Amino acid sequence: MLQTLIKQAEIKAGTQQALAKRFDVLYHRFGDYKAGRRVPDDVLIGQLAEYVGYDPIETILACKLDTADEKKATLWEKWLINWRAQPES
Repeated sequence: MLQTLIKQAEIKAGTQQALAKRFDVLYHRFGDYKAGRRVPDDVLIGQLAEYVGYDPIETILACKLDTADEKKATLWEKWLINWRAQPES
Protein backbone atom coordinates (compact mmCIF):
# COMPACT_ATOMS: atom_id res chain seq x y z
CA MET A 1 0.00 0.00 0.00
CA LEU A 2 2.75 2.46 0.95
CA GLN A 3 4.63 1.99 -2.32
CA THR A 4 1.42 2.53 -4.31
CA LEU A 5 0.56 5.63 -2.30
CA ILE A 6 3.98 7.16 -2.87
CA LYS A 7 3.97 6.31 -6.57
CA GLN A 8 0.56 7.95 -7.06
CA ALA A 9 1.68 11.02 -5.12
CA GLU A 10 4.84 11.24 -7.26
CA ILE A 11 2.75 11.03 -10.42
CA LYS A 12 0.45 13.81 -9.19
CA ALA A 13 3.41 15.99 -8.14
CA GLY A 14 5.28 15.31 -11.39
CA THR A 15 8.55 14.18 -9.82
CA GLN A 16 9.85 12.71 -6.59
CA GLN A 17 11.71 15.97 -5.99
CA ALA A 18 8.53 18.05 -6.41
CA LEU A 19 6.69 15.75 -4.03
CA ALA A 20 9.46 16.03 -1.46
CA LYS A 21 9.41 19.82 -1.71
CA ARG A 22 5.62 19.91 -1.30
CA PHE A 23 5.79 17.92 1.94
CA ASP A 24 9.15 19.29 3.16
CA VAL A 25 10.86 15.90 3.08
CA LEU A 26 14.33 15.08 1.74
CA TYR A 27 13.65 13.69 -1.73
CA HIS A 28 15.82 10.59 -1.26
CA ARG A 29 13.68 9.70 1.76
CA PHE A 30 10.85 8.67 -0.58
CA GLY A 31 13.23 6.16 -2.15
CA ASP A 32 13.90 4.77 1.32
CA TYR A 33 10.16 4.51 1.96
CA LYS A 34 9.50 2.73 -1.34
CA ALA A 35 12.38 0.30 -0.74
CA GLY A 36 11.16 -0.48 2.78
CA ARG A 37 14.31 0.85 4.45
CA ARG A 38 12.25 3.42 6.37
CA VAL A 39 8.59 3.95 7.21
CA PRO A 40 7.12 7.47 7.14
CA ASP A 41 5.28 8.71 10.18
CA ASP A 42 1.51 8.55 10.29
CA VAL A 43 1.14 12.29 9.64
CA LEU A 44 3.01 12.07 6.33
CA ILE A 45 1.04 8.98 5.31
CA GLY A 46 -2.20 10.84 6.07
CA GLN A 47 -1.04 13.90 4.14
CA LEU A 48 -0.07 11.81 1.13
CA ALA A 49 -3.41 10.00 1.30
CA GLU A 50 -5.33 13.29 1.27
CA TYR A 51 -3.13 14.55 -1.56
CA VAL A 52 -4.10 11.64 -3.84
CA GLY A 53 -7.71 11.45 -2.67
CA TYR A 54 -7.62 8.51 -0.25
CA ASP A 55 -9.17 8.36 3.19
CA PRO A 56 -6.25 9.23 5.51
CA ILE A 57 -7.27 7.01 8.44
CA GLU A 58 -7.93 3.96 6.28
CA THR A 59 -4.65 4.53 4.45
CA ILE A 60 -2.67 4.83 7.69
CA LEU A 61 -4.21 1.59 8.95
CA ALA A 62 -3.54 -0.19 5.65
CA CYS A 63 0.10 0.94 5.70
CA LYS A 64 0.44 -0.26 9.29
CA LEU A 65 -0.89 -3.62 8.20
CA ASP A 66 1.77 -3.81 5.47
CA THR A 67 4.70 -2.76 7.65
CA ALA A 68 3.97 -4.33 11.05
CA ASP A 69 5.27 -7.65 12.31
CA GLU A 70 2.83 -10.58 12.15
CA LYS A 71 1.43 -10.15 15.67
CA LYS A 72 0.89 -6.41 15.24
CA ALA A 73 -0.39 -6.88 11.70
CA THR A 74 -3.21 -9.06 13.03
CA LEU A 75 -4.26 -6.26 15.36
CA TRP A 76 -4.04 -3.64 12.60
CA GLU A 77 -6.08 -5.87 10.32
CA LYS A 78 -8.80 -6.18 12.97
CA TRP A 79 -8.88 -2.41 13.39
CA LEU A 80 -9.01 -1.84 9.64
CA ILE A 81 -11.94 -4.25 9.28
CA ASN A 82 -13.74 -2.47 12.12
CA TRP A 83 -12.95 0.91 10.56
CA ARG A 84 -14.40 -0.14 7.21
CA ALA A 85 -17.52 -1.51 8.92
CA GLN A 86 -18.36 1.88 10.46
CA PRO A 87 -21.25 3.68 8.80
CA GLU A 88 -20.36 6.95 7.14
CA SER A 89 -21.66 10.03 8.87
